[in-house]
Amino acid sequence: MSIEVRPLKSPQEFRQAIEVQRSAWGMPDIEVIPTRILIAISRNSGIVLGAFDGDRLIGYSFGFLARDKYGLYLYSHHTGVAKEYEGQGVGFLLKMKQREYALKMGLSRIKWTFDPLQARNSYFNFTKLGAVARVFYQNYYGELFDELNYGLPTDRVIAEWFIKSKRVENRSSGKIVAPALEDSQVSLEVYRGRPRLVRVYAPKVLLKIPSNINNVKAKNPRLALSWRMSLRRALSFYLGKGYIACHYARIDENYGAHVLLKKSLKNILGDEY
Repeated sequence: MSIEVRPLKSPQEFRQAIEVQRSAWGMPDIEVIPTRILIAISRNSGIVLGAFDGDRLIGYSFGFLARDKYGLYLYSHHTGVAKEYEGQGVGFLLKMKQREYALKMGLSRIKWTFDPLQARNSYFNFTKLGAVARVFYQNYYGELFDELNYGLPTDRVIAEWFIKSKRVENRSSGKIVAPALEDSQVSLEVYRGRPRLVRVYAPKVLLKIPSNINNVKAKNPRLALSWRMSLRRALSFYLGKGYIACHYARIDENYGAHVLLKKSLKNILGDEY
């Protein structure tokens, strides 16, 4: 399979992005980003990229310029891949092309939100891309009605992607430098099949989560909500104490863990654990 990643050009290509949104997130019409908005963003300092298999759009990503107290950055609102192309590296290609364009614009940071209870997203954002998280929001978007988010509060972390850092440079070439887990302490653990939060004070803390919260939600919505609330308390506490979430480790087929470090951002961006 040969995938081409480039900016969307014609109105027809932008319209294909509607179908990608529906496929990737199971979005109802009310949640879909309209074609005219994507075109407006692309023509006004935004970046709207598409991944093509031949003439078919199979993934897309869009972002726009934003500003915080540190200056300009690219805010990446969507990166999605059609369901039948998931797990084939398309999302990584889109993010690498987004990074390339952001660097050409003279930017050093890209930010976005993601759900830290989604293990696959956590692995992709922290471990594969090298983003970090220092900020957590409860119920960021309010109630959403797509298949992925329906039924749970939309808690989010802010992913910060320092695209000029050694950490991101390593991952762009496929090199993942992972912190050792032997000297870590578990704060959010599994006890009799349920989450249990025990506050520990250590330089390296693990927060366990299910490998597939969507399956948990389908079988036991109350258990899924318990995981949401337990992770909420854990992230609120540790990020509030200056810890940085920077890695997702797969423990076994049922669980993985967020790795939070009490280290300087400079050390983490230098892959110095």
